[in-house]
Amino acid sequence: SHPQHSHEEDGLILCQAGLSFSQFLLAPNDDTELTMWFFGETNKNFAYEYHKMFLQMLNSVDEPRSHWLLKAPIHVLFLDTLLHYYPSASLVMTHRQLDEVLPSFVRLFSVFMSIYLNNNRAEIPADKTADTKRLIQTFDTLVHRLIKFRRAHQHNAIFDIHYNDLVERPIDTVRHLYDHFGFQWSNEFEQEMIVWLEKNPQGKQGRNMYRLEEFGLTRDEIEQNYNEYNNMFLELRK
Repeated sequence: SHPQHSHEEDGLILCQAGLSFSQFLLAPNDDTELTMWFFGETNKNFAYEYHKMFLQMLNSVDEPRSHWLLKAPIHVLFLDTLLHYYPSASLVMTHRQLDEVLPSFVRLFSVFMSIYLNNNRAEIPADKTADTKRLIQTFDTLVHRLIKFRRAHQHNAIFDIHYNDLVERPIDTVRHLYDHFGFQWSNEFEQEMIVWLEKNPQGKQGRNMYRLEEFGLTRDEIEQNYNEYNNMFLELRK
């Protein structure tokens, strides 16, 4: 709805309410009180009350043609609360091999954190080993919170997508999604997707190159640590 940033993630709304993934990552590594509050079962209704009110205001002045798309990664920690405020929400979950996702996750947030925590500022010494460990622990929490939620919510309001299917057959995959939820499909919408895909081929923005070893990880270790996730979401595609 913003004239210059029409596809901005809604995580900034939660950030305004005081629930910020970025602020958590920038806190000292030994701040266990903040960690327990952020990841704990403490009531987060205050943030989602603000989130809903914010969207209601946007909707009143610039209603979308079809539906609102919420894509902030932080939602995976609070899916029960999300559904409490948006009970008719349709959840789309994209899954990918975690030996590809985990190093990408660590690299992304390491770059973000390095803006604030670097050796050029003596008063904030960098500790890349500790930061990497913290990011991996955070990733563990995200994965296990998703597994816990899915065990408790096995209903038709969830549609799982394998990342490779989305890349290899994007139009068909989105069409299956629309059929699953009963969304209205149109030729105009399909043509818009085709045009977007032609203008935005994979790799257009370049590729990040990294190895698991950079972060002290191995493929076997990841396979073992996330075996339950693999069995729940990835085995069906094989």
